[in-house]
Amino acid sequence: MLHLYKPLTSSDPTVRLRAASELTSQLLALVGSDSTAPARPKDELHYALTRLIRGLASGHESARFGFAVVLTEYLSTLLLPQNQLKWAVSVELVLGLVHKHMEITEHLSRLEERDRWLGRLFGLKAIIMSGCLFQAGEGGVSQEREFRTVISEILDLGREKSWLREPGMWTVVAATRKFGWKESYVGIVWMMVVERNLAKTSEGVGVWLCFEELCPGTMGEVEEGKVWGEGRGGPLMGGNLPVVARVLKESGGKKGGKGSGVGGKGVWNPKLHWVWDEIIRVYLAQDSATPETAEEKKKGGKEKKFSNVTDSIAPFSQFWLIVVDESFFSASSSEERKFHGFLLLIKLFKLLTSAPQYIPTLLPHLFTRNLLRCIINHLSDPSRYLHKSAEKTISTIQQLATAQPSSIPYIVKGLVLGNGTTRFDQLTKAKTVEKLLPLAGESEDALREVVEMFRDIIVTPLLTKPGKAADGEDDPNTDESAGGDDDQKENIKAAKREEESKRQWAADQILSLVRSGRGKKHDAWAVLVVELFAVLGHFDVTQLTGGTKSIASLVLGGTVPVPKVSEASRSMFRARLSSVLGHLLSLKMEEVGDAVGAGLDRDTWPYRTVRIVREVMAAGGVLAMEFDEQLEEAVESGWGKLESIRAKRARIVSKMAANEKEEKQRASETSQLQAFELLYSLVLLQTYNGDSDAVELLEELEVCYGRIVKETPKASEGGRKKAPAKETPTGEEDNVDASAILVDLILSFLAKPSVLLRKIAGTVWSRFVGTSVVGKPALDALMEILETKESFIGQQALFDKEGEGVGEDDDDDDLEMDSDVEEEDDESDDDMATPTSGSDEETDLPTDDETTRFEEALGKALKTKKVLPGQKDELESDSDADMTDSEMMGLDEHLSIIFRERLKKLRAPLSKKKERVDARENVIVFKGKVIELLEGYVRGRFGGGREALGDGGLFLTCIVPRFLAVMRITGKLQLREKIAGVLRLFVREAGKDNNAGGTEAVDIEELWKTLMGIHEEVLKGGGGVGHTAACSMGSIAVVKALLKAQQGIEVVERITGVYAGTMAKWLLSGGVGGGAQAGNTLQIQSFFTDFVGWGGSVR
Repeated sequence: MLHLYKPLTSSDPTVRLRAASELTSQLLALVGSDSTAPARPKDELHYALTRLIRGLASGHESARFGFAVVLTEYLSTLLLPQNQLKWAVSVELVLGLVHKHMEITEHLSRLEERDRWLGRLFGLKAIIMSGCLFQAGEGGVSQEREFRTVISEILDLGREKSWLREPGMWTVVAATRKFGWKESYVGIVWMMVVERNLAKTSEGVGVWLCFEELCPGTMGEVEEGKVWGEGRGGPLMGGNLPVVARVLKESGGKKGGKGSGVGGKGVWNPKLHWVWDEIIRVYLAQDSATPETAEEKKKGGKEKKFSNVTDSIAPFSQFWLIVVDESFFSASSSEERKFHGFLLLIKLFKLLTSAPQYIPTLLPHLFTRNLLRCIINHLSDPSRYLHKSAEKTISTIQQLATAQPSSIPYIVKGLVLGNGTTRFDQLTKAKTVEKLLPLAGESEDALREVVEMFRDIIVTPLLTKPGKAADGEDDPNTDESAGGDDDQKENIKAAKREEESKRQWAADQILSLVRSGRGKKHDAWAVLVVELFAVLGHFDVTQLTGGTKSIASLVLGGTVPVPKVSEASRSMFRARLSSVLGHLLSLKMEEVGDAVGAGLDRDTWPYRTVRIVREVMAAGGVLAMEFDEQLEEAVESGWGKLESIRAKRARIVSKMAANEKEEKQRASETSQLQAFELLYSLVLLQTYNGDSDAVELLEELEVCYGRIVKETPKASEGGRKKAPAKETPTGEEDNVDASAILVDLILSFLAKPSVLLRKIAGTVWSRFVGTSVVGKPALDALMEILETKESFIGQQALFDKEGEGVGEDDDDDDLEMDSDVEEEDDESDDDMATPTSGSDEETDLPTDDETTRFEEALGKALKTKKVLPGQKDELESDSDADMTDSEMMGLDEHLSIIFRERLKKLRAPLSKKKERVDARENVIVFKGKVIELLEGYVRGRFGGGREALGDGGLFLTCIVPRFLAVMRITGKLQLREKIAGVLRLFVREAGKDNNAGGTEAVDIEELWKTLMGIHEEVLKGGGGVGHTAACSMGSIAVVKALLKAQQGIEVVERITGVYAGTMAKWLLSGGVGGGAQAGNTLQIQSFFTDFVGWGGSVR
């Protein structure tokens, strides 16, 4: 058994506990042995008792913990009444051994003295925790005298050595909770605490709370108001909180409490005191933390201090404000005290993570003024001592939000509202709020609550505090042009800038929630977002009266926006609405939870938005934009058409649900109706936004809808005439193909810098490309865009823009750019954007005549003249010294005008160059959007296992040759790559078994002409490797179509003859384009080798 004592000192918990378990088992076996046996068992038992007590004072590694565990278990059996008599042991004997071996003498070193003080505490703890002082199951004290002795010595240790007070009195609390004490003995212990002036210490507060919890009502009767006054709340009563705040500060070296006579701890403890566990336990035991009313929560912009003294426990918010915020986080608090505050905050966040039922009662009250200021200061500066503590606090907050999404509204409100600031992320140089918001996507209720919070910020960005008007402070709605001094006007301007900033920030946060990939976009909050932006972006919501109140109040929370929404904010809300709708339209079915617009039988989001606007208008809402009679008539007609489309779609969907056979047949029709619903909704929204082109778009849309859906446009009830039919160049009316009109509408959307317009254009296009609606006129219209020159004139042709100072000679630069496409990197773009030495760039520089005129104007102003070569510089008789101050001021102003004009002329060439570059980029970007439409066309026609629609040959003859020409002449590598990608997609999808190529829709001779044209195109060169590869793909695709359409040796011979003729031309020319060029030989060879390889694969 002796060999088991050594492992008790091991620092390895596993080794130490294994040895303790084995030693305890052997000792308990000895205790249970026969006492009539020889004296050896008794000697071993007494030796073990002495050895274990002496081990408590050992300074060797973790000896104290190992010996204490064994001693506690040993005493729990050895000091049972029957064993005390059996083995002649008692509590007095054990106490005597503790005193004997833990005696403090003068010759001890400071370290040895410390070990003995700790050994005495651990010995007393082993006695009380062994349970030998209590009768099992009855909760009473079996040996009152020994009990008083042990408790007295523990409390005396705390008075003698302040650093032993915390663990010593924790032992009392732990024993109370473990064994349970009768009320009379609880009173005895408390009176002993009071007698030693330990009541108003952190430990005393913890003991009081523990006793009151286990024996409710006992503490008030015992102390009779001598310490904490009369009442059931004790130290947590409202009137005692300031005293408790001073007690819990744990200020080292100071007195523990007023008149206590107890010294401070002396040594700072980096761990949080156990008294906070008792305090938290008390508040968790309450049914709810008493919430304050709005008037109680604010008093002059600050938290109200509860002055009324009651006999009950103060609300948690009051306790936190006085005891924690104004004590641990005040500006004058030490770094050590703030560190304890952070530890407490982290402890509470972890508690709420595991116990979410307490989130509503505790979390809203944690974000107080001093605490937030401390977090912001320490989080923003890495050099501060508590920077890592602040980071850990934020990390714990994020863990809480991740585990419990229901906590996010409380956290975000605490950080940005009340004592927080909307600039929290900016001030802390972190993205705390930005990271928290997406986590709310896991909870529908949390998302709605967060959206409502941001709505409140938008409606009232600067909350008016009680009594502000009475104090004569500025009203946010005050007109800055009103009378007042300059400082007041500047303050009004600053307040308005702050309002605009907060509203934009809140709108941006809502948009980020919508764009977040977490969670589904439920109606519970997504509709609220659309309604909020629609109402604030389109209406002058200065009053909520009449029918408007019933609708708008639901959106704005029943509050009139204060201050009123400016035109800049209204425009911003419309932009955010556009972004929200654009994102919602791109969502897949599984990403939308019971939301409008999820399927063919649901309202689309743009339609829902227009309906909201119409409902508010019908209820008396005033649009911010004024409509004239003609515009209002057009809008009413468009809305009527939109309603009829929606009703027709609903009828078809209803029939489809009743008859499953019609479902597949009418699905395409329903999809097209939904596309027109999107178009009408979008154009109406543009009208409400003040777009001048919207009326013309409505007319074109009506014509397109009538022709595609086989309806004739009728005059509206208001008498609006049918849109005039377009005319041919000869002046005769021509029934223009409906797909061409549709393409014009889609291109008009793509031409505008709006994500919503682009997504709706893509959505509408996808609804029609898989049908027979889109024909050759539509494809021709798209290809005409791609064939437009990438220049300023090209921009004018596409967007009807007028240039200033850019003439027709801009084409010369474009021709140079078109011929310079051999480069395959981005450097080619820079070269093309930079005029060559032969361009008119140099002629744009100021001429000699302009320089002469400038010098003459300057000389006239200065009353000097230019000195010619060979002439002497003659000074004028009138010098500057003879000029008056007013004349000098006039001269200065005159010179400023002359130099500004000179600078303008010098900058003019740079401005023209930038204008040309921007124009070219605009055309290239627009072409990229058109190529995306053609890619969607290929996917809609041939992708996804669809059957051939009979237009594979149409794509080959109408698109492929023109694609190849565009690849050759375009000055942008990205466009060439996009075109090559569309060709590869067509070859891959059209080559599947279910797609026969559709050559029956095109004349065979057209395919032969296309093949010849491709071979002529490849010989032109100048398009690089990608151009040659694309020509090869196109040629082989046409060959496949010809072989599928015609069988026989004549076809094969004719095809090989075309290739042979092309090879002959290539060989005779000695290269591509009339001259052998490095690199082009291999590129042209691949055109023939690809054909040979394909022939070998199908042979």
